[in-house]
Amino acid sequence: MLSRILEFKVVLSHVAIEYKDCVALNQIDYETIQFVNDILSPFEKMTKKLSDRNETISSVLPCYFSMMHHLERSDEALVQNPELRITFKNAILNGLKNRMSPFLNEKYVLIDF
Repeated sequence: MLSRILEFKVVLSHVAIEYKDCVALNQIDYETIQFVNDILSPFEKMTKKLSDRNETISSVLPCYFSMMHHLERSDEALVQNPELRITFKNAILNGLKNRMSPFLNEKYVLIDF
């Protein structure tokens, strides 16, 4: 959905001009939307991939580590409000760590036939 807002940025600006009741988004708003979209788009892809009920921990853990790496290296993203960037990233990182912590300390055996 955020990608659609960015895709229709010009159209939304024209709507805001035409209809005075609509509030126009400014450059900082669009930068924030772009930042959130950049952070969350890989999560959308992984969520769709892992939505199959046949997925096992052997496919979930690599996706988890990929997402953690994505979040940790996303510091180069530029947002006018650095506190927002840090708060947003930390909330996602902490949520992932809390959700996956029971699985990270376990030893899993891979059996291949």
